[in-house]
Amino acid sequence: MGSDAHMRTQLVVCSHGKYAEGLVAASEMILGPVEGVLVYGLMPGVSPDVWREQIAADFTRVSYQGEVRFLVLGDLFGGSPCSAMIPLMHSFEIDIVTGLNLGMFLEVYSSLGDKDVDLAQLAQDTYQNSCVVLRSSDFRE
Repeated sequence: MGSDAHMRTQLVVCSHGKYAEGLVAASEMILGPVEGVLVYGLMPGVSPDVWREQIAADFTRVSYQGEVRFLVLGDLFGGSPCSAMIPLMHSFEIDIVTGLNLGMFLEVYSSLGDKDVDLAQLAQDTYQNSCVVLRSSDFRE
């Protein structure tokens, strides 16, 4: 993404249920108000196809505002929310990164204005570095 300096990035968070909404709300405890992020949760009983159509309409609206690349942070590789995004890649410039967690969102959101950062790579790197095992035996003398 760093190579497309003329394109602005639209951050998108998608998940099963209310996870994406809750994650953005949790991030506001750390960052303060979070603005300009598209948040989608696929709720039980909603067809992924219908859900995708609603998202496509939003992406089209955002695209009218100029050249944009959508960075989708999704909860689970192979899950319905991320899989529903893949067909949209034919019509829009989209990067999808799975494994959504709070650290990933905080890093990416905080770096949105930095044109020299590949945000998709930053998301992946943050994910890979955010899983740490702490054992009580490591803290005992």
